[in-house]
Amino acid sequence: MNVLFATSWKTPHTSPPLGVGYLASYLRENGMEVGLLDYNFSTDFEDVRKKLEESNAELVAVSAMSSTFSTAKKIAEIARKELDCPIALGGAHASIMPVESLKDSAFDIAVVGEGERTSLELAKAVSAGKSLSKVRGIYYKKGRSVKKNPPMPYIENLDELPFPARDLMEMKKYLVTPEEFPMLMPQTGLVAIRGCPFQCTYCQPTSMMMFGLKTRYRSPKSIVDEMELIRDAYKLESIKVGGDTLTDDERLKAMKEAGCYFIQFGVESGSPRVLKEVMNKGITVEQTRKAFALCKKHGIITGANIMLGSPTESRREIEMSIRLIKEISPDMTSGYITNPLPGTYLYDQALEKSLITECDLELIDRHGLGTMKRDITDEELLLYLRKLWLVSKSEKVLNYLLPWRKPYYLSVALKRSLNLLQHDRKTLLSDFKTHALTPFALLKASIQVSRIPKNPSA
Repeated sequence: MNVLFATSWKTPHTSPPLGVGYLASYLRENGMEVGLLDYNFSTDFEDVRKKLEESNAELVAVSAMSSTFSTAKKIAEIARKELDCPIALGGAHASIMPVESLKDSAFDIAVVGEGERTSLELAKAVSAGKSLSKVRGIYYKKGRSVKKNPPMPYIENLDELPFPARDLMEMKKYLVTPEEFPMLMPQTGLVAIRGCPFQCTYCQPTSMMMFGLKTRYRSPKSIVDEMELIRDAYKLESIKVGGDTLTDDERLKAMKEAGCYFIQFGVESGSPRVLKEVMNKGITVEQTRKAFALCKKHGIITGANIMLGSPTESRREIEMSIRLIKEISPDMTSGYITNPLPGTYLYDQALEKSLITECDLELIDRHGLGTMKRDITDEELLLYLRKLWLVSKSEKVLNYLLPWRKPYYLSVALKRSLNLLQHDRKTLLSDFKTHALTPFALLKASIQVSRIPKNPSA
């Protein structure tokens, strides 16, 4: 049985598609022939057509997020013309909108939830020419209707899963793409956890539909084994470990001693009301302060993700987020515009308040304005995003000018420069150029944010 997995997104080439990689390795371990079409490195749809034609696949499975569903549909349409086989949709979008995804598309099947066992059952059924009615975890077309099968139980022991099939990925291209500070090259990532017990409105119930509410952990041995394997195979200098939950003071110390030097936090907002009533984040501003203080205590570089423009968020509450960033002084700050994803509680909230003007999936991403109505204008929101950048960049400049503030920061910065000197001098020159232009960039940003109205409303 020949199964071809395909992705549908184009992102900065630093993160290989590990989710699809797990599916491929699981099927391969169970006797299937598998291939991977990584859309990240497809030049155009003609290139996609050629790869599909050459694959001779007997089952095609395309993974998609909501924002990439239109691309996934196009890939499915090409597969329908080039191959005589079933076409399945997987990923987050299939889980939250399975029926809608199958209507008016070339997809025959939507795989919902955790995909390994379902994909194997599906491949076996297709290979044997059997009915899809017994395949757990799918929706499928039958005539003009869509049928729903019982769900597939989650994999309790994640150590049962083979490591992602990185050999099917264009790892050389991923490894040579420089990651932002403070990552050292070559670098790549791995996944240690599945499932999240929290009920953040911008993620749930999508995360729950995909991986359940129970947090499942891989064993330390499994994680270390994978670390050693990919370190030796790709001569890695750093590894990103992905997961939805973290840890406390004692473990932070142990993590530092084991070589952890950077942690990215989902801070999201500095407004207690937005955290509780809008996001249902399950954390307090005080907990955020404590987390960043502990990282500073243990000499761990920090990153903060912040969301601006959430439903009902006021100017004053956006200012609270910016003030919190200035107070906790993360070493990296990533600011995003809140665009509720279909299928999430936040999207439902926005719909109830008549804030969603249209559901254009292609406009829903973390960097664009989207179509949601807000209490502030689009221009003001972009200025606030610029102000957040100004605060973050100013803090970084102070770290360089006053190295005793965070000596560990300067140590890692020096190590990164030496690392780039060896692996990617173009990025090193770009870094130096950026630093040289920083005073002018800060001045320009200051002039821009001066247009933000004074005394922001509640």
